[in-house]
Amino acid sequence: MKNKLIIGFGLLAFTMGIYADEKSSFAVPLRVEPAAVYTKIRIDGQVSENRESNVYEREKQGNIEGELKFLQYFSVKVGTTKSQWEKSGSKTLTQLDRLYAGLKFAKEHQFSFGSIVWGGGVKWFDQQSKKYARDGQAPELYLIRPNANFGLKVGAFEAIVDLQFQSETNRAFKENSKEEFRRYYQSGLALSYGLTENFRLFAETEYRRPYNSTVDIHTKFWNVYPGFSYQVYKGGFLSASLQFPVIHEHQMDRGMRISYFHIFDY
Repeated sequence: MKNKLIIGFGLLAFTMGIYADEKSSFAVPLRVEPAAVYTKIRIDGQVSENRESNVYEREKQGNIEGELKFLQYFSVKVGTTKSQWEKSGSKTLTQLDRLYAGLKFAKEHQFSFGSIVWGGGVKWFDQQSKKYARDGQAPELYLIRPNANFGLKVGAFEAIVDLQFQSETNRAFKENSKEEFRRYYQSGLALSYGLTENFRLFAETEYRRPYNSTVDIHTKFWNVYPGFSYQVYKGGFLSASLQFPVIHEHQMDRGMRISYFHIFDY
């Protein structure tokens, strides 16, 4: 069912992309949430690992996301991830992760010195498979993630700032007396520079901290992501980025992501 929804969304995005509004002047970041809205399909392949405390962990992920722009300033998103997780002394787990949907707003302004974009949105993540829950996850709960972001473009240079807050929740949007939702804050910064019309260098970073560190000990991290994107044809991009930790916590401490995305309204 989830695969059918994603395929259907992709066909819809392709059809409506023919009639899309004017394209955004901002490039799509490698890892940080984009500030602009697009009509696009994105596919990511990622591997990350952690070798701290003599415990080896590795996670491989494949992600697909579709975004559809409408009414010039809005877009909707759907996506999901398939992951494989390995840990010393544990059975290898392969699962289809939470299906998510999102609504986004962004408005761009042109000035003599360049462009700015501002906006925000919200993502809603479905329940997780109870069979493969791990690291204190509550698979029967949903996730809700609002965000706000801002972008600046001056010549070939671009900067995007993203602020997020995520919380577990249930259908009633209310904790009962025997539970406490896990929540976290996250900030991201993406800096990039276009060396040529087709080739762009990126330096990105994300910092995440839990709302309550006694409830959630698996959330905190601070990573940096150097990388690049290359336009292989009009609207089609390949990108690659590495992952390095600034602080070593309970998360994966190194990794790599390769992405392909096609922007229909490019």
